[in-house]
This record gives sequence, C-alpha cells and structure tokens, in this order.
Amino acid sequence: ANAGKIEINGTVNGDLAMFTSEAEVNGLVTGNLFFGGRTLELNGAVEGSVFAGGSSFTLGPSAVVERNLLFGGFGLQALAGSAVGRDVRVGGYQAILSGQVEQDVVASLAALEITGNIGGDVTAMVDPPDEDASLVFEFMRWPGMPDETVDPGLRVAEGAEVAGTLTYKSPVEQAEGIQSS
Repeated sequence: ANAGKIEINGTVNGDLAMFTSEAEVNGLVTGNLFFGGRTLELNGAVEGSVFAGGSSFTLGPSAVVERNLLFGGFGLQALAGSAVGRDVRVGGYQAILSGQVEQDVVASLAALEITGNIGGDVTAMVDPPDEDASLVFEFMRWPGMPDETVDPGLRVAEGAEVAGTLTYKSPVEQAEGIQSS
C-alpha cells in the first residue's frame, strides 16, 4: 500500500508491505511486515518478522512480533508489554527496549536503553555517554521523530534482565550505566 497514512484494524492474510508517511497496525498480519516511511506504530500482532526503515518505530504495550524485528532509523521504542519472539537487530540513533525479547539483541546505536527483559545475548556498539547531546533535538525536530529522545550511551535499568551475555563496544567504559544484576 502507498498513501500518506495507513491504518490497519483487521486481519491481513499473508505479507504486508507499506511505503507511506505514517502507518498504524492494530490488527493481525499473518505473514511478514515490510515498512518504509516516516513512522510506524504496531499495536497488533505480526506472525512473521518485521523489516522496517524510517524515523521512528513504536511497539505498543500489546504488540507482538512472533519472529524477528529488524529496524533502521532514528528511534525504536518497545513499550512494556510488547514482545518479540526471536531477535531484534537495530541501527540508528536510539533504541529503548522496555518489553520482552525472547532471544538476542544486536544494535549499532548512539543510545541503547534496556528496561525490559532480553532472553538471550545483547551485542551493541554505542556512543560514549553525553548528558547534553539529546538537547540538540529539542531545537532540531523533524516529522516522525520520536517524542522521547535519550542521551547517548548504554543504560540497563535496575530490574531489567539480560539472560545471556552483554557485550558492548564504546570509546569509553560504561559499566556505571548498567544497574541490573
């Protein structure tokens, strides 16, 4: 489908490909989801994998991706309650992972924040922490940009869980940002 805004509230039997400014999927996709555009919001379920590129991608609190999630863009946000059945692979500025990822996370980002549960390993390349870096986004915003921008660096919140190994590459040590035990 190609339009300015697409909203899916029913069932799509098979794969769904969308190239649009904004898309919201509230229903069920029985295959894979392909998205290219500005913003994608998933509140429903995808029985396959999601392949997305754009400014922002939000997995709502009831979103389910049964296989893999691959995203390239400014920001990925997986809200608490969301679930990915296999791996998450993400590249861009930021990822905020507050939901459940059953297997591995592979990321190349300026900022990675984990407050949810990762069932496998986390392998990440992240920028050094900079508390003032995200301030620039208060003055420089563009359509589709996530509402929340976080400072560069790696943060694993207290209560978050990484069941496997956490490995990161950064120009500086970031152990103080890892609060989870």
